[in-house]
Amino acid sequence: MDRIGSNGCRHYGSDVAMRYTHKHVACLILAVVGGALGQLFLKRSMLVDCAVTKCGLPELILNTEFLMFLIIGVSLYLISCFCWIVALQRFELGFAYPVLSLGYILVYLGAAIPPFSESLSVSKTLGVLLIVTGVVISSQGSASQFARDDV
Repeated sequence: MDRIGSNGCRHYGSDVAMRYTHKHVACLILAVVGGALGQLFLKRSMLVDCAVTKCGLPELILNTEFLMFLIIGVSLYLISCFCWIVALQRFELGFAYPVLSLGYILVYLGAAIPPFSESLSVSKTLGVLLIVTGVVISSQGSASQFARDDV
């Protein structure tokens, strides 16, 4: 049974508030972008001249370039995690998780630019297009709920 809580949010049977604000949408976007950037920075930390396979752990830990990219990557992941928690408070899982999968697309595209310069292929691009199609299809019901509750 639906009811309106003391904070003005609509509550559903599971007692999860489903009223969205720009802050919640921003948190969802930051969760996706932050997670993708975190992955790219972690990958970049492994591209330093003294990667794990070339140097021992003590030398790697003392490498400032490695540490810089590692700390940035982990920090972005942490920020992304907090944003994800805020987003999960407001969005249905059926909407939030497909949107989160857009991070795969961002990583795919980010990996194609220097310093990674990974190749883009037809099969990988088709896979990315399938993800986008899945996100659009699976979020249709939730998107209409979003528009109705945001008024």
